Amino acid sequence: MAAGRWAVLGLCLVTLVTDVTSQRRCQVPQWPASLGDNPLASNSGKVVLVALMKGYCSYCVNQATRLEALKNRLASQGFNDIAMIIVNGGEPISRERIANLQQATTSLPVIQDTEQHVMFRDVFAGNKDDFIVYDRCGQRAVFIPHPYSYLSHGITERVLKTVYRGGHSCHCSLDIVNAVNPLDQMLGDQPAGDQPAGEINWAPRYKFDLYCPASAKMCQKFQEKFRKNRLERGRFLSASRHGLRKGHHGHKPHDAKLGKHHPHHNRHDVAGSM
Repeated sequence: MAAGRWAVLGLCLVTLVTDVTSQRRCQVPQWPASLGDNPLASNSGKVVLVALMKGYCSYCVNQATRLEALKNRLASQGFNDIAMIIVNGGEPISRERIANLQQATTSLPVIQDTEQHVMFRDVFAGNKDDFIVYDRCGQRAVFIPHPYSYLSHGITERVLKTVYRGGHSCHCSLDIVNAVNPLDQMLGDQPAGDQPAGEINWAPRYKFDLYCPASAKMCQKFQEKFRKNRLERGRFLSASRHGLRKGHHGHKPHDAKLGKHHPHHNRHDVAGSM
């Protein structure tokens, strides 16, 4: 009898988490007035990428620098209405080292989360190293968790271009329709028959229309997980734990010189100041 009750309770919890995570997509996040100006509202009409980072992490610093380079490259290709915002973690060691992120980029704003992790946990609902892409209406269009957010995979650039063209599942009246950008060939991989040069249709399709070439295995894996709604499942429970822990395996991150850092090797523990 007791086992049956526990089984029902477990099913209810799973259903609750699944319902909450599925509702997050295409919703505009609630921004508490106590946090000050809302960066999503101030960038209305633009595609916005929010990067959740921590100032003590050399991997985050490297990602911040590469994000700025990505934004500049996209702008040179005609993707001008893209904004990027870096959120620094709220724990003391991240707050002390926010300058690492600020010095890593000259154009991307770095905003500070609260000690209660309101931005990480409640507003953006993600963990360290996750990216969230919002459409022109401020809706949560695509969640890119680590390791898919690692910029060398090229997934982030593809997602930004896709959402920019209206190829996402949210309804947004501000999406550009029938715009033309002859330089957008989806990183050179899009077949010419699908996107003729100089004649690109940016009509919203209300589905996630990400293009992944056969050689991009991580992109294909990401696309499959998005289709099955597995990218955000359980992120809200793990986000609350992640935001409060001091470091990998529960230990305070040690001081180390910032340098090259592979994203899959102890990415939570590297600390330092620049």
